Amino acid sequence: MRRSEVFARDGFRCVYCGQIFTAEELTVDHVQPRVRGGDNSGGNVVTACGACNALKGHRRLAQFLIAEPAARA
Repeated sequence: MRRSEVFARDGFRCVYCGQIFTAEELTVDHVQPRVRGGDNSGGNVVTACGACNALKGHRRLAQFLIAEPAARA
């Protein structure tokens, strides 16, 4: 799935903080990090702003959500 398709599917909204950004401010995040066996399938990639993506890093989604309550909003 291409970046532009992921952004359009998610409405240019970061799935973690909920804010809407321009395409230039967004990244594609792997819910299950590739270093932990995740793939590039549409079910594993989501739109994230640069700040949230950097904050999540290579953590599993559950670890990130537990550590960052604001991402659960």
